[in-house]
Amino acid sequence: MDEAGFEFIDPAHAKLKCSICPNAETKKQGFKIQCSFGRCQVAFHVTCAQRAGLHMSIEDDGADGVRNLVYCKKHTPEAKAESDRATAGGKAKLGKQGKQGKQGQKPRKRKRQ
Repeated sequence: MDEAGFEFIDPAHAKLKCSICPNAETKKQGFKIQCSFGRCQVAFHVTCAQRAGLHMSIEDDGADGVRNLVYCKKHTPEAKAESDRATAGGKAKLGKQGKQGKQGQKPRKRKRQ
């Protein structure tokens, strides 16, 4: 048994490219992990993520053990909280026409004739 636990890493992760590495040669080397947010496909080496200060944590999954969580810069809990604050601050997104109708509804699109 390999003491480092590499046998638990999906071999397909070796084909991913690190989004943090500074040069093309090192981007392809070694195993990478991916952002834990939904279907985000941003990949990076664990050491690159640590150096970049990305959010990394270990949580009890309540059943079989623990889950390792790591998030890219876009999906860190801190970035999500800031995004939520910005939207809650009254910055509603407007439709293409730039106006909102009665009671905050977007205007209906007209059918082409």
